Amino acid sequence: MTRSDERYGIGGFAIGDGGLTVLAGPCSLESLELGLEVAETMKALCSARGLPYVFKASFDKANRTSMHSWRGPGLEKGLEQLAEIKKTVGVPVVTDIHESHQAEPAGRVADIIQIPAFLCRQTDLLVAAAATGRIVNIKKAQFLAPEDMAHAAAKCREAGNDRIVLCERGTTMGYHRLVVDMAGLVTMRARRGPGPGPAPRPGRRRRRDRRAVRRDPSQPRRSEERRPQHDPPERDGRLPGSGPRHPQRPQRGVRRRGSMSAILPCERPGESLSDEELLRSGRELVRIEAAELMRAAERLGPELVRAARAICECAGRVVVVGLGKSGHIGRKIAATLASLGTPSFFLHAAEGSHGDLGMVRREDVGLFVSNSGTTSELVALLPHFRRLGATMIAVTGGRSSPLAAHSDIVIDSGVECEGDPLQLAPMSSTTLQLVIGDALAAMVSQLRGLRREDFALFHPGGALGRRLLTRVRDVMGGRDQLPSVERGVPVRDALFAITSKNYGATCVVDEGGALIGIFTDGDLRRLMEKRGVEAFEVPIEEAMTRNPKTIAPDSLAAEAVRLMERMEISVIVAVEDGRPVGMVHIHELLKAGLA
Repeated sequence: MTRSDERYGIGGFAIGDGGLTVLAGPCSLESLELGLEVAETMKALCSARGLPYVFKASFDKANRTSMHSWRGPGLEKGLEQLAEIKKTVGVPVVTDIHESHQAEPAGRVADIIQIPAFLCRQTDLLVAAAATGRIVNIKKAQFLAPEDMAHAAAKCREAGNDRIVLCERGTTMGYHRLVVDMAGLVTMRARRGPGPGPAPRPGRRRRRDRRAVRRDPSQPRRSEERRPQHDPPERDGRLPGSGPRHPQRPQRGVRRRGSMSAILPCERPGESLSDEELLRSGRELVRIEAAELMRAAERLGPELVRAARAICECAGRVVVVGLGKSGHIGRKIAATLASLGTPSFFLHAAEGSHGDLGMVRREDVGLFVSNSGTTSELVALLPHFRRLGATMIAVTGGRSSPLAAHSDIVIDSGVECEGDPLQLAPMSSTTLQLVIGDALAAMVSQLRGLRREDFALFHPGGALGRRLLTRVRDVMGGRDQLPSVERGVPVRDALFAITSKNYGATCVVDEGGALIGIFTDGDLRRLMEKRGVEAFEVPIEEAMTRNPKTIAPDSLAAEAVRLMERMEISVIVAVEDGRPVGMVHIHELLKAGLA
């Protein structure tokens, strides 16, 4: 029911124009075919009588009496069916929601959002429904008086939506007798919103002016209910009712939190979402952001090349400027450029105007990151860069913004959809900003011919840096730790060399010190299996492995690891001018974090 002086346009007709509007359909959707049949039949019946018709059905009837009753196809499939019925039959649709998170997707399909009777006092649900901008049909709970519906209507109005319809559902005292008081229709019309009618302010009782009313002493006194007027206690983690009934008087100079203090999202009860619904939501966000990246990949052109060349030719440093979420992205872009050999640093836009601009030189390149391009702190820095003559690159979605107008190169980072359910938080836009920064860094790396060794210079502390910087001579033992015997000695002497140096092997050299072989503990085991105790008297050149695998001491230690893994050996000899200068064991490489 609308107020008598209001009409809401919907589907080519108006609700509240004085005539009857029919909202009818199955209680919950059972199938698309049945929904189409009902909608077509009802539309034909109503058209024949000149009555406007709205198809009504629930995608999830969450208030069924039995756990085993059919509730509906669910949010996603149900809204798909409602959209198809709306499109095929050509009628507006109304559906009810039971949880706040259902409002936004339902509002994209339904022309009217309906609030179930027993949920008509739920503030979050009413606010979420109002935020869709759709007509909100609030059904009166069977335990409420008609006058009480003024509070529900006020919540929607305060949320910015005055397209409100109130629905009479009768009154019951819990004895299965539903009574409809027709006078309640008039009462609710008067209470629906501002305008004619005694609409009380929600949350307050009317007070009579005692100065204007005098009590007749001969009449008995009236019985009045009085409530203490005080602010609620501070939210200090106590459960309602667990603290003192009345809060303590605040200290002087301490302002008590008012009764209208905001409830933070983290303080509200969470939404009840199934794992499937939650997963669908997450996947949808990934798809949205991926689609924005693909659109950007198609439209980016010469401006990206010009920006990469400007950065590569920069004689100074790249100054990445940003604020807020774009500032966080800017920090990452500056770090990526620096890690790839481009001197860069991040300048916080707000700090720039308070002295940090002193770090900027005329040889620098300014890379400004801003979704809107209108951020006042960032725009205030543009004249300084312009006076210095520094090249200015803008990564922004505001093509006609002050940032774009004052920049030498503009890279479009605009998006069609952020992915945030409220379309308020930057999500797709910051992802695109980050990818544009990575693209610039990669392009500059290619222009400079960056090599793996160059990258390692800037990452000495990481695993990659160790692999690319550590040489064999850095991990091998010196000459004093090198096990070595001359040819002609018995295996018995070689065994002492093996055990004294803990390498499990010894080099075998000729009279000039040149390497001619290697004898390992594995060679010893195989010899003893053939010769028994006589093996200890065998000349070493008969038991050794000739032409062993070697490596230069200036080779990367990572190359030694690769050779040892391929040859399935545990030690390798470092050779310089044909002479052994060290030996490396796989355990030493493991200890150095190289294997």
